[in-house]
Amino acid sequence: MATTLRPSVSVATFTFLDRKLQAPDVSAATTLSHPTTNLSGDSLPYWLVNVPPDRWPAECPSFLRDICEKNIQILSTPDEQYERQGWGLVKEIVRECSTVCRGLLGTASDDLGTNQIDRFQRLPSDLRKYLEYKEWIVAEYGSIMRFVVKERLRWGEGSPDDLKPRGRPFEFDGEFVFNPARYRSL
Repeated sequence: MATTLRPSVSVATFTFLDRKLQAPDVSAATTLSHPTTNLSGDSLPYWLVNVPPDRWPAECPSFLRDICEKNIQILSTPDEQYERQGWGLVKEIVRECSTVCRGLLGTASDDLGTNQIDRFQRLPSDLRKYLEYKEWIVAEYGSIMRFVVKERLRWGEGSPDDLKPRGRPFEFDGEFVFNPARYRSL
């Protein structure tokens, strides 16, 4: 069964966040820096780092309030000082996470690994855009799940009934949607 893949959300939906972002280079390692300083040596709050001074908001944006310490540390790092995760570390994280999946599926021993998917990190400016995009999705649709079910999968209105299985296993396996990672192009 052929599947035609079309964008499920119009481009206009995302124009209010239209900021360009380069694809990440995953060849380097990742470390976190602590709060940065501007050219005058003054410390910047995490919510102003990687934002041009002419776009500084008067106060911390709502999507950056009440976030975890890890995200604050990442956001406090200028993009140019951020060290990306190296391929060796990425393979280690994936190996640990896949060990968990194999264990849960009954294809491995009782060793479930560490399941530390939170070890993956985004470039600070990517994280900021992701958090902004996530807040917009929740405000617009009520939840990420409802957005995915209604707009991306087009399985209905996003109610729990829309998630009930239909057909035999793999009967509708051609129905899939690629992750556009739209926040990366904002």
